[in-house]
Amino acid sequence: MASLIPDQVRDNSVERRKLLLEAATAIDQGQTKLAPGQAVRETAEGALARALAEDTASFAEYPVWHRITDQDFISRGLSVPVPFSELTQRFKFFWMYAPIALFPQRDWGFNRLDVIMQFNPAAQRPGLRPKAYQILPAKQFQQLLIASQGLDVRLDENFQFSASVKPNPVDTPVGGAGVGAGVDARAAGSVGLVVGPFTYRIKRAKIDHTPVGMEMVRWRIDGAEFFQEDSPELIVVLQVPQETDHVDVVAALEARRYFGYGAAGLRAAVKQLAASVRRFFQDGMPLTQQVTWRFPTGD
Repeated sequence: MASLIPDQVRDNSVERRKLLLEAATAIDQGQTKLAPGQAVRETAEGALARALAEDTASFAEYPVWHRITDQDFISRGLSVPVPFSELTQRFKFFWMYAPIALFPQRDWGFNRLDVIMQFNPAAQRPGLRPKAYQILPAKQFQQLLIASQGLDVRLDENFQFSASVKPNPVDTPVGGAGVGAGVDARAAGSVGLVVGPFTYRIKRAKIDHTPVGMEMVRWRIDGAEFFQEDSPELIVVLQVPQETDHVDVVAALEARRYFGYGAAGLRAAVKQLAASVRRFFQDGMPLTQQVTWRFPTGD
């Protein structure tokens, strides 16, 4: 599959839906042997293509944005980390929590999600661009995530994310895999849970990402079927130079599914379509969106 190219990403949901509906009609016509004057009838393969047209994948309208201060630690009875005290002489730190809503066709979830976030990409002075200081999901926690029902994650005494397996896991209602991280993360601005511990869950996924310390972060979450309740939740601790008065985040996502995992009948029917449409299906019917958020950084 082709990789996500940030400069070319835009919201393709309208065009994608149109293409899939046209493909569904073509599949029905190709699958139905018509007598003279007989109307085309919907086939199972055409119905599946129409269902795929209703997929959605999108960022939240506006993420949670919270400035991290000494008080976040003190209010929880914790010592202020020495690295944090030293770094705040030159930088401000912000917690950004960006939920993603994935709503795929019921029996065939997304299998791959690419996300990229760039921080102040249009800045004229590169030295003043924010950097990703810590991120979630992070591949160093991948094995713990696979082996557990969730992790307790916190900003530790070294001002780094650390994680441990959540004790005594309990069942969660539908949507709980997302809510586990989301409830705590959304509450960060009001009750100090930005420091943690907060619960983080993501199931059966291979996680890859760019290193921290860069002016952008990119995740690739692969190998899992992401249903509505498994939507990953993205957290970035941003390190912002004191002189920087705002942060523009240009964020793009691309959600795909493995076509080879689809129904055999649909795979066979797609072979009869035009080459460009076949490629679209074989590339995983990507669904893309790009957004820009602006956050203040003043006191």
